Amino acid sequence: DQFIPSYDPSCKNQAAECGSLDSIVASINVLKRGQEKLAAIDLVQSQALDDPRKVYQAFSRGETWAIEAMQPAIHSLATAVGNIYNLLDLELIVISGRMADESRYIIPSIINSLNGKMPSIPHITASNLGPRATMFGAIMQVYQGLLQNW
Repeated sequence: DQFIPSYDPSCKNQAAECGSLDSIVASINVLKRGQEKLAAIDLVQSQALDDPRKVYQAFSRGETWAIEAMQPAIHSLATAVGNIYNLLDLELIVISGRMADESRYIIPSIINSLNGKMPSIPHITASNLGPRATMFGAIMQVYQGLLQNW
């Protein structure tokens, strides 16, 4: 339905809900949205919410406030995956960063968001290589080059 989110002047909270994909899915903004949503229900608990992993865990348990807090991230990631898949026709999409650490919570929701909107859904997985990703990528490039020239 739309392309990767960009600046929207009508959005009230640009840093946490609008703008670049990085800002929408950033753990600090997931935490802030979680605190805001939980504050509407329980102000004391929201003040104790100090780790985005708690938002991801509450999301996995189906807690309404956490689902609402995660919706911008899920929607944005699903939009990005759909756009990338339609543009490049990839068989595999790899999520990295903090979202990769919490992928067991979010990948099923991304897939559910895409169901019915695309003829087929690519395989979505997570990479937990972190800062080692560049090194492993370079090693694989050298290895592939050696195999091709063997």
